[in-house]
Amino acid sequence: MGLDNAADNLDHFLEGSGQDRIIPRDEARKRDPVIEGERKNQKRFLSGFTEDHLSGQNPDSRFEYRSHLLAMQDGQTLQLPAGPAEATKPRDFYDSNRTTRENLKLWEVDEALASGSSTFSSKAQNGFVATRRGDRIVLEGTVTHEWNDP
Repeated sequence: MGLDNAADNLDHFLEGSGQDRIIPRDEARKRDPVIEGERKNQKRFLSGFTEDHLSGQNPDSRFEYRSHLLAMQDGQTLQLPAGPAEATKPRDFYDSNRTTRENLKLWEVDEALASGSSTFSSKAQNGFVATRRGDRIVLEGTVTHEWNDP
């Protein structure tokens, strides 16, 4: 019936090993919650560079990258965000959640039956490095995406 993800998860459960089920990267990136989460969080990171975010209840989500980037002088390099990263806390992160109910609303029956409440997170553990070269600002960094479904 095309419910391969749900059937694979049921088989894994019935085997009773208690082990995590690992889905290869290429396969995971074809699944709608991962596609949606990756796109959503990419937009959030880009928004962080083009807009100042100075409000909100969580002080960790307040930042003003845009102002810092626009104030850079030619040849200057800047760490975003400033300060040392803690090993257990990335410098910048976003979560995107999708529940079984949301999958059903989107008519993604296989995904709804295969998963519970999945969390997709994007993390920039070391933040980003910005370098101004003339009228261009080059941003470099690594974002790690993780998809977890308990």
